[in-house]
Amino acid sequence: MYQVEWEKTPKRAVGVNLGITGPGLETLEEHLVYVKNAKKYGFSEVRMQIQIMDEKRDPSKIIFDLETIAEIVSKARKLGMNTTLEIDPKTDAKLGASPDNLKPYAETNVSCVRPDTDLGYTPKELAQMTNNPYDLNIGVNASPANIGLILAEMRKHNAKLERIIGWFNQFPHPESGLSLSALIKNAQEFKKYGLEVRCNIGFRSTVERHKKLSLARAAEEIFATRVIDCPFVTGIATLNDMKRLQEVIERDSTKIRIKTIPKISKLEKKIAFEGVHINRIDAAERIVRSQIYRGTDVPQNNTLERPKYTVAIDNRLLGHYSGELIINLVDLPADKRFNVIGYSIEEDQNLVGMIGPACKFILEELR
Repeated sequence: MYQVEWEKTPKRAVGVNLGITGPGLETLEEHLVYVKNAKKYGFSEVRMQIQIMDEKRDPSKIIFDLETIAEIVSKARKLGMNTTLEIDPKTDAKLGASPDNLKPYAETNVSCVRPDTDLGYTPKELAQMTNNPYDLNIGVNASPANIGLILAEMRKHNAKLERIIGWFNQFPHPESGLSLSALIKNAQEFKKYGLEVRCNIGFRSTVERHKKLSLARAAEEIFATRVIDCPFVTGIATLNDMKRLQEVIERDSTKIRIKTIPKISKLEKKIAFEGVHINRIDAAERIVRSQIYRGTDVPQNNTLERPKYTVAIDNRLLGHYSGELIINLVDLPADKRFNVIGYSIEEDQNLVGMIGPACKFILEELR
């Protein structure tokens, strides 16, 4: 369990990947419809990977050349969406681009390029890119464990920090993804400079455990870190996926689903499920604590043992604390002052441990 350092909650955003890395659509029109649907359901960014035509590629399928990318960028920007293009040294050579000449990419009107540093580019070259005359943002790979040193080296070469966006890798290879704690640690290196950070969810998730979660639950956890500004969906997001993600995007609070126990009162349900809870700014080590119903007279009820991730409410025996809601982060014994109302489901328990100081959260009852 860990708690992320308290800071202002970022505005939520979600993006989609197009091209080699997703969503498997074949025509330009299908991609444009996909982008339109993404915008409809609250997505705000599009990422593409340029492709170079060769003899082996099926000519009946869309090729992400500069002309096609420009069409998609035009559509996305009319919808108010940001756009990012993945680049690499091999593509630079074929298009006449270089770290000090990003004109071929800028002419597509894309808003950001992300250099694939697995295939090349030094910190000096990345710094050169940030000084481009086209106002292009530069997506810097956030995945390396030494990312702090890379950023420091870029600063030595006069990088324009305001043009840098942290961009984590995708990890489709089985078991190759990062841990959530590594993601947070690296993202915090960018946050030191007030920079935005992106990662990936879906079958190419940045975080290994997210490959087993639905897109909505992976996004829920990503936003709960409070250091990632925009997760990008890898693979196909169905309309149903988009609807579920929209609900996550439009909230500024973490949702915890709980299984309630029998015979909880209407008052206890009101305290638990009506309104947005806020953990105290002086967050406790052993409990998450919400005071929005403090001062409510709550009779004793179900004063049971409290295994880790139990949701309980202070009752009238605690005087003016009566009505506070708590979720314990350690096993606790039964106590006549606390009414147990339910337990966080296993899939959401990781989220409970991420509710830091002043974090908002809501509870959802599962029957």
